[in-house]
This record gives sequence, structure tokens and C-alpha cells, in this order.
Amino acid sequence: MNRIPDHTHISNVTLKVKDLKRSLTFYRDLLGFHIIKANDTEAYLSSDNEKPFLVKLKEFRNLEHPALNTTGLFHIAFRLPSRKDLAGILKHLFESGSEFTGFSDHGVSEAVYLQDPDGNGIELYSDKPESIWERNNGKIKMITSPLDIKDLLSVISPYRRIHPETTIGHIHLKVSDLEKAKKFYHELMGFNITNDAYPGAVFFAAGTYHHHIGTNIWYSKNSQHLNNDYLGLENFTIKTFSNEYLSKLEKSLYKEGIKFSKAENNLIRLSDYDGIGINFTV
Repeated sequence: MNRIPDHTHISNVTLKVKDLKRSLTFYRDLLGFHIIKANDTEAYLSSDNEKPFLVKLKEFRNLEHPALNTTGLFHIAFRLPSRKDLAGILKHLFESGSEFTGFSDHGVSEAVYLQDPDGNGIELYSDKPESIWERNNGKIKMITSPLDIKDLLSVISPYRRIHPETTIGHIHLKVSDLEKAKKFYHELMGFNITNDAYPGAVFFAAGTYHHHIGTNIWYSKNSQHLNNDYLGLENFTIKTFSNEYLSKLEKSLYKEGIKFSKAENNLIRLSDYDGIGINFTV
């Protein structure tokens, strides 16, 4: 197996949206991301107005939203650097009258859930200290318990815009089959399986993190591949730091008969077994 380098992470996502101005009202005006480049149909957003983009929005007014039971995006998870920063944006969202879809304590992190105007799932979270994560034989225990909102808000940090050190901590995908997900992300890509005991889900990570990629079949078990004629996730980018890894990955993809293409700067474009677009870059 071609083990993926430890410091690999999700660097950005590209979303197809119905109305760019409406989406910017959510990502820029509500969450506080910065526009670093834009035109009438596309916008690139970052957390600090300088870094490479975290989110690219592309407007497609003629496309429709996919059904719930299709494969694709479950949520994008934005990781804030501290619990105080999570509390600050949560208070801001409460005061803005935002609608939430959930609040959870996952044992390894605390998380707040909502949706963007196109129904794309958004998670805002901060990690608990890695020293208290429960591990057993290389696996990490993750739970879903009610979030103690009162306790979280007791450590609040004033909110101005989203914290400039915010990153994409992980991406969670709806897949058709968990064994196929294991074969693709673990055996072929080389991610560690960090938790496969959670009902209907498997989590993958590079290094010792709890997960960079989540997969589940809660709505999408045995569903058909979603084609590109719908709104939602177009692709996400995995950033690694090893040209040697990418070279080995190319050989593995060729051996498995998985189509891929190469672009400048050693960028590799491919899709997983459910047609979800992925970019690999260094």
C-alpha cells in the first residue's frame, strides 16, 4: 500500500451554486470569509484574505439540486483554531438568526452544523486536545453526544470575521458502499482507517489526526453515481508534500484502471468510485 504522507490535508473545495450573490451573502457576509478573487460567475474565498483559497464558488443557474439519497457531499468541515473562536462564531450566528441543523460533542471535537443556501452541509468545529482523544489499536473513538452550548459560550472570544487561521479540517462524503470507500481511500490512496466502528460510516486520515475524510451510507447506500449535471460539490483538493507519493499513486491508478489526468504543477485529477471529483497536488 502506498501510505499517504502524514501532513497531507484537504486544502480547498469547489462548489457549484445556483446564485453566486446569494452564496456570498452566506460565506462572506455571515461566516466572514474574504473574497480574494471574483467575477460575475465565480468567487474564491479565503480565511485571511491572503492564503490560497479554501472555497471556490461557481454559479450554474440552469442546474438543479441533487436528491438527498445521491452520493456526493455530506458536509464541509471548517476547523477553527480554538474553542473560544468556535464560541465566538456560534454567538454571532445565534444573533444573526441563523438556522442550525445540529450541535455535537464528538469526543475529539465540538461542532456546530448548518447549511449554505444550496443545502450544502457546513460544520464549524474546534478540536479538543489530542492528548485526551481515546485510542485503541490505532483507531480513534468518536461519538455524537449533545454539545454543552452553555459551557462553550462561557469561553467566548469576540467575533469579527472568521478566524484567519481557519482551515478545512475534513470533508464528509455520501458514498454508495463502505467497502468500496475503504478500498479507494485506504488501499489505493493510503489513508489510515481511524474509525470503522461508527454505525454506517468509516473515517480516514493522514498521520495521527482523527479524520480528514469521512464517508457514510446513511442516505446513499447502493445509490447511483451522481453525474456533473447537478449543484453541489464539484471537487475537493488533497494537498500532500511528496512527489514520490504522487508518482506511486499514478502507478496504482493505472494498475487499477482508474482514469486520471495531469495538469501543471504535478496536479492529478480523478474521481473516486462514486464519481466524486478529487484533485491531488503538492
